[in-house]
Amino acid sequence: MSPPVASEIRDLAIKVLAYEASVKNLPGPNMQVAIDALEALRRSLINLAGVDGFRALLTRALNLAKVQAPSLGELRIRPDGSLEPAPGMNNGDGAEAGLLLLTQLLGLLAGFIGAGLMLHLVHDVFPQVKVKSPPSSGEDKHEPTS
Repeated sequence: MSPPVASEIRDLAIKVLAYEASVKNLPGPNMQVAIDALEALRRSLINLAGVDGFRALLTRALNLAKVQAPSLGELRIRPDGSLEPAPGMNNGDGAEAGLLLLTQLLGLLAGFIGAGLMLHLVHDVFPQVKVKSPPSSGEDKHEPTS
């Protein structure tokens, strides 16, 4: 499977945030919706990478996203890997910043564990979100060379 392009990862992040907003009966995503989605992923990912591994991944994603959304500099990562927003960040203006952060995290995951496993993880955490089908186990195998 070829790695997903940035637009595919962004589209997946949009779907996740739209789902989270709909569960909360909000008209659209905001920073708190993004934090809640990241929290759901955190709970699953700490089983895979541990708290320190998740914190490292989230720290990198946050640093990458801050380039395009400096307001993310107001977020703090707690020792357990959860996010602590600054007062006033939970408004609609944070929607794009939250999308950037989630997109960066999913992109890093795809790079580290592979697109297929990242998609499986997103599907496990958000089963109602339609994700691109990961390859079956037979499709990922390399042909032997002679």
